[in-house]
Amino acid sequence: MEKRPLMAEKYITISIIIVFSTNEVMEIDCVLNFGTEDNDIISALLLNVIFNSLLKHYDFYKEDNMQGT
Repeated sequence: MEKRPLMAEKYITISIIIVFSTNEVMEIDCVLNFGTEDNDIISALLLNVIFNSLLKHYDFYKEDNMQGT
């Protein structure tokens, strides 16, 4: 059985702070760990969840503002 060479683990820290015009603050802190196949998959899925959540929140906020006009 062939052994895979060890890969150096890499950590990425993401801090996203969004301030809306209503002074609502949304903050996301996340540490992603890359370097092994499992961690790469989990980190990629987590990034996907973060950005999809931001997009959904933005769409909801935008629709809410449009109804007020």
